[in-house]
Amino acid sequence: MSWAQESECDSRQALAGLREVRRLLRRPEAAALEASVPHLAAAIGHLSALESQLRGAPATIEGRAQIRAEIRQLEGELRHVNALMESAGRFYAGLGQALAASGDAANYTPQGRLEAGALGPRLQVEG
Repeated sequence: MSWAQESECDSRQALAGLREVRRLLRRPEAAALEASVPHLAAAIGHLSALESQLRGAPATIEGRAQIRAEIRQLEGELRHVNALMESAGRFYAGLGQALAASGDAANYTPQGRLEAGALGPRLQVEG
């Protein structure tokens, strides 16, 4: 099997792995993030190999174009995965802030008095 055929096979596997990560991240729970790691590592490794090949020994114009096309495909999938990860991070950061704000800690004014509404509504999260 030539490098081009092997690379194309690796690219298909890397793209399939990234699509699986996108599917997993529809529910960005800890288990989904953990299950994404091997797929992301494989895709990043393949992307790195493609970039090295592009910088390495001269290839035909068609070969270089194929490598660039594979890189663009992988980068596009990685952009989607990155956007999903950033959204999940913002969601959990916001949830953390909401939980921290609804804690049992009393809110005192600089004069040492309990602030009105400090024992107000509570947020309860189950799941």
